[in-house]
Amino acid sequence: MEISFCDAQTCAVFNSLSALRAKYGVEVAGSIVVRMGVLGAAPVLAAVPRKPPVSLTTEEGTYTVSLAQSRRLRFRPDQHPAGIKLSKITAIEILGVEG
Repeated sequence: MEISFCDAQTCAVFNSLSALRAKYGVEVAGSIVVRMGVLGAAPVLAAVPRKPPVSLTTEEGTYTVSLAQSRRLRFRPDQHPAGIKLSKITAIEILGVEG
């Protein structure tokens, strides 16, 4: 899956382990790295597990996956109309971490 970011600052943080650790802490940063690996390895969004520990969920046109400490990584399909099937989504845009 292709992964992009909503802005340059988010891109810079997500592409630096030290920046991730500084912003979110060691445990959450490690969880982010693992989830980014899962998302990047999936050929389509339908291949991302819906069961724990990943727990892909849908919320109003965006998606989340679980992170450590009850946080969630939020993203949306990149350049796809709302309501598209998960099996057709091959690119996402990271919006950030919540929780």
